[in-house]
Amino acid sequence: MPNEFRRQAKRITRLLTIGMLAWLLLTVRGTFAGPMEDADAMFHRGDYAGALKIWQQLADQGLATAQYSVALMSYYGLGVPQSDTEAVRWYQRAAAQGHTRSQHELALMYEQGRGVAKDDGEALRLIREAAQNGSPDAQNLLGMRYASGRGVPKDERKAFDLYTEAATHEEPSAMVNLAQMYAEGRSVAKNEKKAIKQIAATFREAAKIARDNGQRLAAEGEICWAGMHSWRDMLDLLEEVGMPETLGFQADLAHTYLYLLGYNAPEHALVKPGHSAAEFWPAYETMVAKLRPWTIDFHVAQNDGEVHGAGSHDKTGKHCPADDPNGKLDIVRCAGYWLEGAEKRGIKHICWDGCMFPNEVLMKQQTWNDILAAMIQVRENHGWKE
Repeated sequence: MPNEFRRQAKRITRLLTIGMLAWLLLTVRGTFAGPMEDADAMFHRGDYAGALKIWQQLADQGLATAQYSVALMSYYGLGVPQSDTEAVRWYQRAAAQGHTRSQHELALMYEQGRGVAKDDGEALRLIREAAQNGSPDAQNLLGMRYASGRGVPKDERKAFDLYTEAATHEEPSAMVNLAQMYAEGRSVAKNEKKAIKQIAATFREAAKIARDNGQRLAAEGEICWAGMHSWRDMLDLLEEVGMPETLGFQADLAHTYLYLLGYNAPEHALVKPGHSAAEFWPAYETMVAKLRPWTIDFHVAQNDGEVHGAGSHDKTGKHCPADDPNGKLDIVRCAGYWLEGAEKRGIKHICWDGCMFPNEVLMKQQTWNDILAAMIQVRENHGWKE
């Protein structure tokens, strides 16, 4: 099975089992309970056509949850050719019956203009209706709109209340958004410890899913994220989750340099801007020694001591070209600290992170020549052979 198909199947499995079936089998009785269980079993065996046949029969009889299932199968192209138009048609039929998951998914289709003309007003109406009907996903979406002022007057207190309600139902995005508000003190007293606990609860659930599927997760050390504003916060978060065999740290040279400076958390700074080499290296070794045991993924990068970004990525580590004259890092030497014992921690590869380069920089061959040269130096100096 192609990787993209596997990803789609895993996501739809989660949507069907967590978003619908766990609730469905408690509420659907009599005529429909048996067939729905049969369809679920077929789906998990990979018999998508068989599952769809049952759901289609029930959908034609007007069962909203079956209509939702048919919509998802059409959206992902499982057991039937992929069709946004068909997905919208079945979402609409289920949404008209007050099915909150369908209202939420249909709102996303209107937002994106998939299978239907783009209509942000209709998307907002559906989000409101689903949120009022108790959909945690819709409550989170509505909260995001109030936080940004998109289609509604900006109101961070309303956003906080909506995130809080959705988080009580363990909606992952709402839990993250709520943690961000605690971390930044937006409409609520700043509370980094509470933010870390909120993020940790989200990561723990994600790590359980990864563990059960034989996978590991790496928390990207973006300094803009709640629970990750500093090296100390990152360490506290990893320890709070307490699943080192499954959840580790993704070290990025650009972000971790700003950790050292305490850019978003001055109380945890280990050096100050304008530091000397004599100050830098002992401090760098101290920071890396704390995070290296957790590090299972590594990004080579350069940073000039500045941040870059906007929106949810505001004040995050700026990535500079490998040969940037303002770069503060000895890339090869810094990489050596993180790659010590890399194979024992299961690191399989390293990569370059230059996601913030302007397009004109990315289109220059010399940019990639310089990046490749830096990567080869890291490999040759630290024994990396894969």
